[in-house]
Amino acid sequence: MFKQVFRHDAKIIRLAGTACVLVLLQAGLAGCQTGRSHSDAFENGADRPPTPRTLHMMARLLNENGRTDQAEYVLLKILDENPLYLPGYIELADLQIRRQQISAAVETLTTAHALAPSDPVIANNLGVLLLREGHYARASDVFHAA
Repeated sequence: MFKQVFRHDAKIIRLAGTACVLVLLQAGLAGCQTGRSHSDAFENGADRPPTPRTLHMMARLLNENGRTDQAEYVLLKILDENPLYLPGYIELADLQIRRQQISAAVETLTTAHALAPSDPVIANNLGVLLLREGHYARASDVFHAA
């Protein structure tokens, strides 16, 4: 009984410590970005919505922990709210490739390529997928556009 209570208390303490560190990091980063003092950032930091980059990192962590459905949901939400956030398209396509959804990945990267036709990462990834699918002429066009 004592071991179970101790384990439970230790887990709560670890979670509380992690939450405290995350709050302090968020407040410190907000203060650095705005040029205001850290105390102002700490007081106002909780009122700020998460950035696309923060949500992107959350999706990446979900994906790495095998929660691909949730990662896909977060990425789709990012792209719905921030359609010009190109790293979201790349991450979503990578997730789709890992799930063997090649046509969905091609569609995702085609959308991103339409937004940023000269982006080398998007062009390369799309071109490689098109080559893999046997669309050689289209792949050549994508590679030449970059």
